[in-house]
Amino acid sequence: QAPEWQALGEPLSYSVVMQPSGQPWLFALDVAQVASGGAQLMTDFHLQRRQPVTKPLMYQVTSWLDARREAIGAPESLARALQLPEQGNPRSRTWAAELRRSAQEPQAVVDALLRHFNREPYHYTLEPPPVGSDIVDDFLFQTRSGFCAHYAGAMTFVLRAAGIPARVVAGYQGGEVNPAGNYLSVHQFDAHAWVEYWVAERGWVSVDPTFQVAPERVEQGLEQALARERSFLADEPLSLLRFRDVGWMNTLRLRWDSLNYGWQRWVLNYQDEQQSQMLQRWFGKLDGQALGLGLVAVLGLLTGILALVLFKPWRREKDVQQRQFDRFERLLARQGIRRHKGEGARSFAERAATEMPEQAPAIRAFVRLYEAQRYAQLPGPGEELSRALTNVRRAMPWRIAAPRRHS
Repeated sequence: QAPEWQALGEPLSYSVVMQPSGQPWLFALDVAQVASGGAQLMTDFHLQRRQPVTKPLMYQVTSWLDARREAIGAPESLARALQLPEQGNPRSRTWAAELRRSAQEPQAVVDALLRHFNREPYHYTLEPPPVGSDIVDDFLFQTRSGFCAHYAGAMTFVLRAAGIPARVVAGYQGGEVNPAGNYLSVHQFDAHAWVEYWVAERGWVSVDPTFQVAPERVEQGLEQALARERSFLADEPLSLLRFRDVGWMNTLRLRWDSLNYGWQRWVLNYQDEQQSQMLQRWFGKLDGQALGLGLVAVLGLLTGILALVLFKPWRREKDVQQRQFDRFERLLARQGIRRHKGEGARSFAERAATEMPEQAPAIRAFVRLYEAQRYAQLPGPGEELSRALTNVRRAMPWRIAAPRRHS
């Protein structure tokens, strides 16, 4: 059965070009309706078609981003969102019971969990340490290191243990705007996980615990969140996405991607028979899609070889101190304190410390270490400066991320 929902706000219409996934679900924003038939809205509000997507697919979607979803919860849906194993993770269960006794209201429990992730020494990484059989307990109270699925999974477990219906949402966060073609490219490394919890009369509400630990993951993307450990696309050394800071190469990549996007839209706008007849007139028996893919592969290979010859990425050295100071600037900018043109690091830090006296020790400690490593060239591991920046972030006033709208 289709889920109950109420359309609120203005609808958003858009088109999606989806690459083959081998899965029957479709990309869409909440709450979605597909113009043509063949896809339906499932009980958890994701779109699904009858057959898996085995070739490029273009479809038209209309979404209501402010829709209210299941304000009166379906009993079956809420029961599924409260299921837990009978045993395991005793510390998490005890903590959930304590939170519910002290907070009472579901929203207060959610806020307490977000404050916990924000204030305690958690760390965002794609290389978390191993855990034992009580995986939630070990993550919350020992390792405190992981990526989005760890935070979403742990928060969902605690909410369910506290009697609050909750579920993990797997989707995508962010993307890359291509100004050459005026569209958004969503890559597999944009995959993300967050939480939905249910409140009477409000329905399903989205929240992202990862934002409390690594706001740069949500605001700036995975590459910035992993700048310290340098694991972004580590298993794809020839990917052109690793060279987005190289101006001319990035421009070339975006323009080529725009041409490929336009080609796919043109091809997919035709029925298979019409497309085949036209391409056969041009190229004989050569399949048009095979031709396009062949051109993409050849140009990609040539561009990759040229990039390796010109830039020798294996020899590039990252400016660790400057990257951390840039993050320091962005952190203060979110608090309304922006660096003036020509303002030195120490002057900027002193002005920030004056405006934020409670955070002044952490701010001054970071800048002293930054100056020592960058200007006095005193030895010190990059992790030390990163820890100093983490202390600044934890000292900042706590804030909650805006509600998420994707599913």
